[in-house]
Order: sequence, then structure tokens, then C-alpha cells
Amino acid sequence: MLFIAGVYFLMGSGWKVALINKTYSSAQEASTGGAEHAAEVIRLVNNEAAVALISNLGIQDVNVAKSVIYDCDKTQTARIEAKTADGRYTMRVSVKCGGNAAIPGTTTYKFPPPPTKLGGLPSFYFFYAIVSEAKDVQNNNVAKVESVYRLAR
Repeated sequence: MLFIAGVYFLMGSGWKVALINKTYSSAQEASTGGAEHAAEVIRLVNNEAAVALISNLGIQDVNVAKSVIYDCDKTQTARIEAKTADGRYTMRVSVKCGGNAAIPGTTTYKFPPPPTKLGGLPSFYFFYAIVSEAKDVQNNNVAKVESVYRLAR
């Protein structure tokens, strides 16, 4: 039983690889799935809901990810690694903050904006550049998707 628990720990958090339980038919689809996973990670980290899930999200360095995603540090790049449940595709995703802009009509003058959990309205748009690269381990096909994710906070 202890051996099984040790293997589960290594698979879940020791290697820091997210396991995406979807079936993809091409490397392009898997690359798009990696970008979707990164968008969900951005949303979770901004809502501070990812603290308990950090080890299962595939984030390689938690402090860098929080700095890039929550504080919008433009000098660093957050890295996420994932693979499909069947093991056919591996995804490497990088997330970089592109900046922020005040939402028109808001009157927030300080950055970072106050948390919106207490009923306040979002006052800034945050822009993230997501680059997802998926590799088919059977055929060595590689696909790359670049996208921009906008989040109101």
C-alpha cells in the first residue's frame, strides 16, 4: 500500500505534470487543449482557488506562476506541462503576461487592483500570451498554438 501511495505522489505532484483526461485525434487538437488548460490555470490562480490544486495543474514553479499570472510580471515566463491520459500526447505550455489596461468607465487608480471577492466590480483587463506545443509520441508530429487570453480583474 505504501508503494502505491508513493507512485501516486510521484505521478500527481512529484513530476509536476498535469494529466488531461481527454482523447485527441491530432497533435493540433492536443495543442489547443494545452492552451485551454493554461487558460483555466490562469483563471484559477487569479481567483486564488488553485492553492490546493497546484500540484495537479502541471505548474513547474509555483512562485514564478503566481508572479506572472497574479502580479503580471512581464520579465518571467510560467511553464506548464501536461499529457493526455492515454500517454499519446505531451504538451508544454508557456504563459507570459502581456500587460494590463483599465476597463473603460472604471475609476481605479492603483495597481494591482483590490480583490473583487468582496463584491467589487473588475477594474482592469489582464492580457496573457499562451504558447502551447504538443508532441505526438508515436509519430513525432509537433503542433504549436499561440493565443491571447484576456481576464477582467
